[in-house]
Amino acid sequence: MSIIDKFVKGLTDAGYTVWIDRTGVSGGDEFRRKIVQGIKQSSVVLFFSSVNSNASEWTVKEIVYAVNKKKVIIPVRLDNTEYDEIIDFDICGLSYVECDPSQPLSCLDLLVTYIANHIGRRKPTTTPAAASKTDQTTNDNRSPKELYSLGYSCYEKGDYEQAVKYFRQAAEQGHAFAQYMLGLCYYFGQGVARNYVEAVKWFRKAAEQGNAGAQFNLGSCYYHGQGVSRDYAEAVKWYRKATEQGYADAQHNLGVCYENGRGVSQDYVEAMKWFRKAAEQGHAYGQIGLGNCYYYGHGVAKDYVEAVKWYRKSAEQGNAYGQNSLGNCYYNGQGVAQDYGEAVRWYRKSAEQNNSSGQCCLGNCYCYGNGVAKDYGEAVKWYRKAAEQGNAVAQFNLGSCYYYGEVVIQDYDEAVRWYRKAAEQGHKSAIDALKRLGK
Repeated sequence: MSIIDKFVKGLTDAGYTVWIDRTGVSGGDEFRRKIVQGIKQSSVVLFFSSVNSNASEWTVKEIVYAVNKKKVIIPVRLDNTEYDEIIDFDICGLSYVECDPSQPLSCLDLLVTYIANHIGRRKPTTTPAAASKTDQTTNDNRSPKELYSLGYSCYEKGDYEQAVKYFRQAAEQGHAFAQYMLGLCYYFGQGVARNYVEAVKWFRKAAEQGNAGAQFNLGSCYYHGQGVSRDYAEAVKWYRKATEQGYADAQHNLGVCYENGRGVSQDYVEAMKWFRKAAEQGHAYGQIGLGNCYYYGHGVAKDYVEAVKWYRKSAEQGNAYGQNSLGNCYYNGQGVAQDYGEAVRWYRKSAEQNNSSGQCCLGNCYCYGNGVAKDYGEAVKWYRKAAEQGNAVAQFNLGSCYYYGEVVIQDYDEAVRWYRKAAEQGHKSAIDALKRLGK
């Protein structure tokens, strides 16, 4: 059995369906069609990097196609051969699994964890399918791995109730991934009533077996006080365990804990370290965190150019916060030449994802005619969207629109109402406005 076949068997045993071409590289239309379909139908593309694969023109084509289809790509380095230049360009910055050439299968568990990080949290888009007669039969004689696999198949189809049934049977027999998935079902209320206490119970069981996703989620439950009393120190403990396995979400959250001094002493240098680890794995929020370190000079010398670099990486992944931050840099000419048009472009992307800061900033652009034609009607529209989400700046601005009668009919009562909402959040200008109005 080849090394790749052994990996395939290991992944199959872990409950994943694996497609691999067995026809050989003929280069004909049928071969191309199979490759295209295989990549299109996969959730994760594994690139086994070796001296042979890096020298193959077909490997380059497959990676480029997977990148174009926005597939999750996990490189698995079987040896230390350098990537082909084109491959290196497309996958630079991706987290990879490093194998010991003398014992390549020793990294199988880490690879399974990386895959679970992506697939385990994916929300199915297919419609629920009725369980087959085979699925509905008793499964007392099935192994935990088989039960988990059946559960995950149902989960992918959106049949959460049936998934919970299988996950529970496997979880009660100690299957860590099943425990993790059962915890997720309780956390999100999929197939069962939402129950954070039960979620914590199953996350803990899986976390104690070393499941990184469960460790991260257990940490988050402690951080937010969901199913347990809020305990930042416990959150940090579990986040740290997950970071030891390269879990990007945990790296970001651990950075947040250091940034805010929650569960640990405030330490911007340490925060930056963890944000960078997450950012270099392509984690959009980690990229924002790292960008903020450079923007505000937290843990490093202030550097707007570096801030823009990381905000852009996040923004280009579609992250609304990254888009708004990049828009601010263009608006203020920080790290890039001032360009109101580019600012508007990024603010709009953020605003259309319902980000209140992006909506407020876009409203400002319409109000002052920066990057777009002045349009008070559009300004009020975006201020209102942000204000209704509790954005204090937008609430003050909307109050001012009512106070001065810009587009909306002058209405002092409405002005006071919005000023008061902003003032309750400590907005100084709103507090001063209420004093002037004797309110």
